[in-house]
Amino acid sequence: MSDSSDANAYLVAPQEHPGAQPGASRAAASPADQAWAALAPLLAGRPRVRESRSGGHTYLRRWERPLTDRRPAVPAAIPLYSGVGDTRTLVIDLDTSRGGPDAVHRDTAALTALITGAGGQLIQDHSPTGGVHLYLPLQQPLGFHDARDLALALAARTPTMDPAPNQNLTDGLIRPPGSPHPRGGHQRLDTPLSRAYAIARTRNPAAVINNLRHALAAELAALHTQPANDAAHSPDGTGSASSGTELGHRPRRGGPRDLPADYLAIATTGQYNPVRYRSPSEARQAVLSAAVWAGHTLPQLLARIDGGHWPGLASFYTRYRNPHTRRKALLADWRNALAWVTANQHTHRAQNVVRNSPTSQPPTHGGHASPTVQDHRHIDDSIQQRRGTAAEYQWIRSWWTALQLLEHRRYTGRSAVALRWVLRALGEAAHKSGSRYIAFGVRSLSIATGLDHTTVAAHLRTLRSEDDPFLDLIEDDRGLAADLYTLRIPDEATQRAHRTSWPAGRLHALRPVFRELGHTAATVYEALEHTREPVRSFDLLHRTGLSRSATHTALQTLAAWNLIQQRHGRWHIVAGTSLVLLAEQFGCLDAVRDLIDRHRTERAAYRAAYALTRRAISRFTSRPRRTCWQCWHYRHHQ
Repeated sequence: MSDSSDANAYLVAPQEHPGAQPGASRAAASPADQAWAALAPLLAGRPRVRESRSGGHTYLRRWERPLTDRRPAVPAAIPLYSGVGDTRTLVIDLDTSRGGPDAVHRDTAALTALITGAGGQLIQDHSPTGGVHLYLPLQQPLGFHDARDLALALAARTPTMDPAPNQNLTDGLIRPPGSPHPRGGHQRLDTPLSRAYAIARTRNPAAVINNLRHALAAELAALHTQPANDAAHSPDGTGSASSGTELGHRPRRGGPRDLPADYLAIATTGQYNPVRYRSPSEARQAVLSAAVWAGHTLPQLLARIDGGHWPGLASFYTRYRNPHTRRKALLADWRNALAWVTANQHTHRAQNVVRNSPTSQPPTHGGHASPTVQDHRHIDDSIQQRRGTAAEYQWIRSWWTALQLLEHRRYTGRSAVALRWVLRALGEAAHKSGSRYIAFGVRSLSIATGLDHTTVAAHLRTLRSEDDPFLDLIEDDRGLAADLYTLRIPDEATQRAHRTSWPAGRLHALRPVFRELGHTAATVYEALEHTREPVRSFDLLHRTGLSRSATHTALQTLAAWNLIQQRHGRWHIVAGTSLVLLAEQFGCLDAVRDLIDRHRTERAAYRAAYALTRRAISRFTSRPRRTCWQCWHYRHHQ
């Protein structure tokens, strides 16, 4: 497990000549540029910066890039926590929306007196709207839960403080001094730059945090209604088994699976339900036990922790300052989890912990495993016999070739990328079912495309209404079953599709990580996947059919997350970066699970309404009809 003092966890500013002022080599730089270059690298929890290209409304992960001393032109924020789940800067955000400028000034004075009385030194800046940021740099890293509790205790005393940045391990952000403000201007440094730089470099000793804990003892005690128990516990709270089990793992026949959403949320965010787990030790033990149930190995677990993909789980071990002690505690917890799972594997069903992957195969609208179980009486036996044959898979590959030949010229405009990904989802569905005949509902396709199901339905209508379409609608209004489509190779590409060699690589729908990075980035990544050698940016314009600006933005987004690299002017994929691990880190798998649960609820409501309608129709049609004379007699004698 990496120590938070490693270069990968914190970016250390370059050494300057003794006595030199920070930014002296940039005499012509503005005060905002100097403040950013001197302080942003020292205050950031990890060397990343997230820009807001929506005018300060959102700071999306797709807009994240490596942190440099160049001040961004748009509002930008730095992360508070490192990849191992701790921070070396306690941030206090005072917002005028919580009481007005006078209340902010009052709370600023009170907090400054409190922290100064504890022996601390602060860095202060303010925004054009009157909000204030206070920074307390620390010599010893502070764990996520400790920093969160201190922020909540301070917020209990200061009504204008917003503790939210300190409560989010992965998305806790703050605009540092010099950052552009959404309403114009920038974060102005109140502390003289030379003094602020000295505080950020030397930092505050650990005694300051201890003094603050003593001063905030009442507020901290109010946060914990139950006594903390720092012993390792099993997920059900009955205690762990002996730690004598040898290090290893519990293999699964189908290989390791994803963690359930609740355990994955703890591993990525560090937040847990205190009613279910009485202490952080119980929460971390529950995550490790779930990982053993899921078939993960210890190296796989360590890769997720050291790589920053599970910062929440890493934050539970920040109480151990020495890296060797951290690793020793983790290995002991792994032994406990392995022993507990081994002792309880006959009484606990793994299905309750390990669920099906949301990316394995999208379910059909009717809830069936495959369209082959539907009563497709209009499809003759010869077509059913071709399902899953080599000839059928070859035809699907030829269809994919035809799509690549025509999609750049046929699909242009704002909805072009979305239309192309709907077709890719249909192609993946055909490949999974082994047939060009597809009966996947719009909700299943929405999971495979990252689009809303109503948008998918609109795009399907557009695609099937083309003069020479890629798909035909065979049958609709099939009750509980999804509409039946068949893929077709357009007439204009029939000859070329069968002559052209099949594209390299697999046919993918939108993978979960690109729900966060965007469809354009997914298109560029797919183009790089299907090339056998590195390509230039200019060649990607031709391969993807995207504009120059869209391609450039996608390349920068992919490079920021180390998915691709440029070497000698040519781009290639970084083989060591896992799309699945990034999806876990971004919370994309949780979003997919939530969407599947929502769709399952909607399908159940639809089935209930459909059954009610069918019963009403059946009662109406089974009622005996009156003759014309009976109707006349009934109307005139009432």
